[in-house]
Amino acid sequence: MQKRIYWNDGWKFKETYENQMRETAYQDDAWEDVRLPHTCKETPFHYFDESSYQMVCCYRKHFFALEEWKDQTVIVTFEGIAHEAQVFLNGERIGEHHCGYTAFSIDISKKLRIGAENVLTVRVDSRENLNIPPFGYVIDYMTYGGIYREAYVDLKNETYLADIFLHSEIPKGQKPDAKLISEIEIKNSGKTDEKKEFLIRQSIRERGTENYRQIGESRVASDRKLSFPVPDIKLWDLENPLLYEVKTELLQNGNILDENVTLFGFRTAVFLKDGFYLNGRKVKLRGLNRHQSYPYVGYAMPESMQKRDADILKNELGVNAVTTHTYNYSGVVNTVLCGDKADIWLTILNQYGPATYIAVFIFFTGLVTILFSLALGMIYHSSFDMEYLGWCMIMGGVWMMGESKLRQILVPNASALGSLCFVMILLCPT
Repeated sequence: MQKRIYWNDGWKFKETYENQMRETAYQDDAWEDVRLPHTCKETPFHYFDESSYQMVCCYRKHFFALEEWKDQTVIVTFEGIAHEAQVFLNGERIGEHHCGYTAFSIDISKKLRIGAENVLTVRVDSRENLNIPPFGYVIDYMTYGGIYREAYVDLKNETYLADIFLHSEIPKGQKPDAKLISEIEIKNSGKTDEKKEFLIRQSIRERGTENYRQIGESRVASDRKLSFPVPDIKLWDLENPLLYEVKTELLQNGNILDENVTLFGFRTAVFLKDGFYLNGRKVKLRGLNRHQSYPYVGYAMPESMQKRDADILKNELGVNAVTTHTYNYSGVVNTVLCGDKADIWLTILNQYGPATYIAVFIFFTGLVTILFSLALGMIYHSSFDMEYLGWCMIMGGVWMMGESKLRQILVPNASALGSLCFVMILLCPT
């Protein structure tokens, strides 16, 4: 059966890296003691750039491998290291990862010194690399470095459930029945016969209830895609986000080798020509784009803070959709995420009404002033200083539109429009 040990405490850190740092005998007593999540560089609130945190740094952890680990599969997982990581155990490279925004796991079973102290070393490169996303083109946000998510060790049997991907098929109609489809990957550490037959058994229960109900079992010899019917389901919905706990058990000769519990919600979600449909009901998406960075520590915030952000988004801002990377659009277009322009305008006027009304009034007053000045000039064959006043009012209106977010719908760049107005002032007749 699986046991998880969190490895967030007891790390040593240094802002530089040398090859000898990976060796077990290397002296790191003078290094900084840190706890995960950790940023490679604390930054000021203002006035810094990406060069502040782009570096090659080093993390080291000393740990004792217990005798009980001898016949088990020991897997270390890092939830996030920005942006390129090389992992060494007792001086030997055991793995690497080339993405700062995905987790990765390494089986360290065969490299452990059982009954002795071991040293895990992580070389972290937070510099931009054109071969590693999101680098390679222009990006408009900071990409902080460090081991910025939690790390943990899973102790499993020699044969274990490596991965379970769940999805469902829900037929159209009123009857609340569905099929639960599981794509299951089984791995073996190599100490036992992989070709033996196993039994996969799945059970389900509503989250918060006590008893599981078995939905099916099947004999397998390797990775399998299984499908079991699940009658009388309740659908996940925005107003009632009901989740189920799906327990998957791996058995051999009646003994449970591994067990996994996965949270899962049954629902249908599809985009059609006229909008987004959830469980057959049209839903207007109202959301925004969220970055995971925080003042001073960059990405290095615990899970509790990520949940707090989600709570603010849902309960204080009232959004029902969040994107985590939308770099081609800006401002209110990302924030609103409505189905059509009429809804976007309505949202702008509701949220930024006074500033919008004043900005529009100043803008059109300036336009009328210019036209009036030009008309007087044609009648009296002279120029009037009122025209300059009109241009100044237009620039003031444009600035207020930018501040009120209306500009982001009409004109992508307020500064460019303001500069254009200034050039036209220079070109206007005197």
